Amino acid sequence: VVVSDDLEEIVQEIHRMQQQVDVIVTSGGVGPTHDDVTIKSVAAALDCDMILNQEMKEFLQKMSALQQEIKSNDGEEACVANGNATPPPPLTDAQLKM
Repeated sequence: VVVSDDLEEIVQEIHRMQQQVDVIVTSGGVGPTHDDVTIKSVAAALDCDMILNQEMKEFLQKMSALQQEIKSNDGEEACVANGNATPPPPLTDAQLKM
């Protein structure tokens, strides 16, 4: 299923899919951009709060081509739906040098 980058549309589609399947996988459009609504939409659909995940923030900082800090006042790009997402495993030094 493809939906536009619209919070209400994503929430509605997740609610619709919850009635039909056991597992929902989202992809594409998942930050780290300050204007992405995918994670916010998933959290809203699952009635979860957004929390800052420090491991995710560090991962995104390491992956940044310029090793810049995430340019959000509150690190919003590193937030996840509380209890419903797991950050990727830490990268090795070899992976970071690629």
